[in-house]
Amino acid sequence: MDFAAGEWERRHVKLAILSSGVNWSVLGLERHDLRPHVNFRSFVEDDPEALDKIGIGTQAASLLLKLAPSAEVHALKVTSTGNIKSFTPIVEAVKYAIFEIRADIICMGFGFHDRVSELQQVIRRAAMGDSGHDIIMFAAAGNEGANQVVAYPARDPNVFCVYSTDGFGNSSPFNPGLFDPSDNFSTLGEEVEI
Repeated sequence: MDFAAGEWERRHVKLAILSSGVNWSVLGLERHDLRPHVNFRSFVEDDPEALDKIGIGTQAASLLLKLAPSAEVHALKVTSTGNIKSFTPIVEAVKYAIFEIRADIICMGFGFHDRVSELQQVIRRAAMGDSGHDIIMFAAAGNEGANQVVAYPARDPNVFCVYSTDGFGNSSPFNPGLFDPSDNFSTLGEEVEI
């Protein structure tokens, strides 16, 4: 395909946010106001509703809608409390983002001390082209301070590791140390108002 000649399909970029759901009223919108560009699905077995009870997913969705207002955003709920007790919702949400909705970009705002083999397998499948399309994956570096290592999946070689900064671009005090074998990226991550 010759992209220089303009032979490409114009479509909305598909963004998948794996987090705590969304709170439509905080965004100042009702769900029907956003369709078809914002969709949700819960992978939390005992909490099938999209309602974000801790605000993290709502903040992420708000920022993405401001930065990419014409994007197709999929808010995939993988936790209700911020404490992840099972990796199953995350693995299933990543599979859904890759193989069902065919997301272009996957944002994961969580991390673990240890590598999660089931998640690593799914990420590797996507990186190897099993999905049939290109995917960019981002994950939070962590939030336990410089004495900790970069969290997984941010330290996976197929995922962009993203650190937090304040409004002046200074590194947040809760960031882990720099991840030497890769480039280091950062974005606004403190006192984000929606």
